[in-house]
Amino acid sequence: MINHYVFVHGLFNKVIRTKWVNRDLYPFGKGKVIIKFPETTKVGLDADEIKELENVQLKEGSGKWHARNAILFSFYLAGIHVSDVL
Repeated sequence: MINHYVFVHGLFNKVIRTKWVNRDLYPFGKGKVIIKFPETTKVGLDADEIKELENVQLKEGSGKWHARNAILFSFYLAGIHVSDVL
């Protein structure tokens, strides 16, 4: 459900910038709808899991091969988010 709110929030911002909708109709903000993100727990890989990932045999050029390389690349860059790498 949160993703729907985030989508609508972004959509409203875009149409307000294009002046298709008046800012008075904006449903978000103080005294209106507030998007509350749930608590999350970050889960990382330990050194042994990274070694396993480095050593797994995958067909070069396959989707899994590229995914593994992107994950390792992000790890080698001090934990940059994979989504930022992609």
